[in-house]
Amino acid sequence: MGVSYEILGDLVVFTAKDRVTDGDFRQAFEAVIADSRFQPGSKMLTYDLDSALDPSTVDPQKSAEVINSFMSHFARRLAVVVSSEENLGLGTMIAEYCKEYDIEFKAFRDPNAAKQWLFPERCER
Repeated sequence: MGVSYEILGDLVVFTAKDRVTDGDFRQAFEAVIADSRFQPGSKMLTYDLDSALDPSTVDPQKSAEVINSFMSHFARRLAVVVSSEENLGLGTMIAEYCKEYDIEFKAFRDPNAAKQWLFPERCER
């Protein structure tokens, strides 16, 4: 499987490596939900920095459908950190389709900005 995960309290961090598909993410979502450490309502952060994802092969509408199929278990806000401007554009397209499901999805290049967006209450001083 090209997607691994780590549960950090109320945050689930997915990491995509090699060639990943919507099916890989579906398997990872299922594994997290079955994990006894998982807290329903957790926020989701995905690192897609090392994968061989070719944005031209991704159907953003289908990706949003896969995400939505598991959102009853997660918070309705999720972030993805990508390695290229091309993947950032793909993330923007997925975000548009996610709006149809009332999901806040945002792509970032900076991991710290992604975490701040996911947890603004932790960044206020």
